[in-house]
Order: sequence, then structure tokens, then C-alpha cells
Amino acid sequence: MYREMTGTMDEEQVAFVKDELIKLLPEYEIASEHKPSRVILLAKKRFYDPEKKSWETWIDFDRFHELFKEYVNGKRKEILADEYTVRFTKNSSTKEDTVVDEATEEQALDD
Repeated sequence: MYREMTGTMDEEQVAFVKDELIKLLPEYEIASEHKPSRVILLAKKRFYDPEKKSWETWIDFDRFHELFKEYVNGKRKEILADEYTVRFTKNSSTKEDTVVDEATEEQALDD
């Protein structure tokens, strides 16, 4: 069934993820919902830190590339996600935390 997208997250999308998709992926949980983009980010539960109430799902690309070079040059046999992920917090004032502003304004597209 075709329906026009309104440009915002709707209850049907969220319900599908929470009620259906999560059942198929029991090791995952909703990490973030970005309504203007209509994106729901799922992450493995092991990346959530309940004490800090934060997700460690953001990639430090500089660190990842360093690790990848070491891998390619034979200096390491594997790259673990814990070695290049950084903490995601919505309300942080420290430099080591990645701050995400989920209040992004929707932009109208010109035809």
C-alpha cells in the first residue's frame, strides 16, 4: 500500500520498530529517534551504559582509520568496536562526550 510520506516520524513507524522489528533482533534496542529524518537508530544492548545513561554508538573515524591501517599492515588481527566507539549523550558539557542536537529543524525542499 502506497502512502505519501509527511516528512515527520509517525506513530506507525515507531510502533513497527518497537512491536515487530525488536522481536526479530532481541540483542538490539532503540538508541535514538530522529524525527525530522524519520530515522530510528537501533544499537546492540551491550553499547548502552545504564550508569551513565548513554549509548556508546558513535564512531571515532580517526581512531577507526588508525586501527584499520594497523590491521592492513599486519600489526593486528582484528578490530573491536569498543576500540573506536565514543559515548553519545544529549546533555553533556565534557569534551570527551559527543553531543547530539536532536532538535534539527526540517528544511523545505524546493521543487
